[in-house]
Amino acid sequence: MQKLITGDQIEVKSPILVSPSGVVLRHSANHLAIDDKLLPRAMTYLYERIRYPITIGILCHDLHISRRTMELKFKEHYNCTPWKMLCQMRVDKAKRLLSETSHQISTISELCGFNDPERMAVVFKRIAGHPPTHFRLLRFPSKQQHSG
Repeated sequence: MQKLITGDQIEVKSPILVSPSGVVLRHSANHLAIDDKLLPRAMTYLYERIRYPITIGILCHDLHISRRTMELKFKEHYNCTPWKMLCQMRVDKAKRLLSETSHQISTISELCGFNDPERMAVVFKRIAGHPPTHFRLLRFPSKQQHSG
């Protein structure tokens, strides 16, 4: 790599292929390209507070909007409730951490805003189809699991 950076000639006998770990959308490009002014504010609110205990009631209170209006807007634009969106965001973050770190499951559950690892496992399995430990094993079959 250093030789490539400095412009030195290198001999490559065969290409080295590295599998992508996935596409990570920037938050600003992910959910904010919507004409409605409330939804980007709500998504930013959830994104910035993902690791804290958030309720949809608190979200609505802080954004000064009724719960019914919030849920209708989410259903119209995202085809889900704000709560389901928050759960999906948390599972997506957990997937990234499971793929990119060797953190224990208990640490990941805390970083993603789940009350405990068991709750994360239930939500993760409902959304991803399998528990977090299985997801990590699928990504890294040769690694020994450390759950906590």
